[in-house]
Amino acid sequence: MLEVMIAVIVISLVGTSAVMALRMSLRTLNGSRTSAMAGTVIREIREYTLPLNLEELDALNGASWSPPIMGDGQALPGAANMSLNLSVTPVDEEDLITQVDPDESNTRRLRAVVFAYQRMILDVQWVVSET
Repeated sequence: MLEVMIAVIVISLVGTSAVMALRMSLRTLNGSRTSAMAGTVIREIREYTLPLNLEELDALNGASWSPPIMGDGQALPGAANMSLNLSVTPVDEEDLITQVDPDESNTRRLRAVVFAYQRMILDVQWVVSET
């Protein structure tokens, strides 16, 4: 009888450990999927801003999309739980850290921040310049 009770306890511990390991694996998979989707969001907003001139870019400063948009302006499928914030900062052409007035520069630093479930997932910056 004692052996049966010990066997039941051991089997219960192994089962509980297996369930916990499965839950952690699923959480990791979901995190990887969310990270991959955040990368897609950044690629799409980069594509969306690519043909815009400086005035159009300046107008997007402070823009936010939930769900994020694709390069054609449509909502990104599968990203309902995500949001995207975009900031556009005029910067000096020779010192990309120094912020200047918009009419003093033909260079803009864009910053896109992707959130999923109200947590920041990805923060990316790039520079756009007109000649």
